[in-house]
Amino acid sequence: MSPKLLQRILRNATLVVTFAGGLYLWNRFELFDLPAEGCSPLQSLRPGNKLWVDLYPRRIGVGDVVFFQPPGGEISLGRVERLEEDPQPRYWLGVDDPACPGQDSEALGWVSRDWIQGRMMMALDF
Repeated sequence: MSPKLLQRILRNATLVVTFAGGLYLWNRFELFDLPAEGCSPLQSLRPGNKLWVDLYPRRIGVGDVVFFQPPGGEISLGRVERLEEDPQPRYWLGVDDPACPGQDSEALGWVSRDWIQGRMMMALDF
C-alpha cells in the first residue's frame, strides 16, 4: 500500500469519525437559555445563564440539577435532594430561592424517572 493511499484512507476515516461524533453530541446534548428577564428557582443559577443539558442521562444523583415535566405540566428546574432506587428510581426534588418559587416535591411528591427530561451538566454565563 502506497503512503498516498494510506494517507487518503486515514483522512477519510478521520472525517467519518468526526462527523459521527458531532452527530452524537448534537443528539445527546442541548444548550438551553434561562430567560434574562425571568428568575430561577435555584440560587446557583442566574437569569440569562446558558445551561448545557444531557438529554439522556445514564445516572442521576443527589445534588444534580434536572429538568422535569409532570404529566400535563410545564418543564421546571429542580435539584435532587433525595433518591430512592427500590424498585424503580424516584427523586425528591427541591428548589431553594424563595423569591422565585418553582415546582418541587413538596407539592408534587416523589418524581418518577419518566418525568426527568434532562440533567444539567454545566451552567455558562456569557
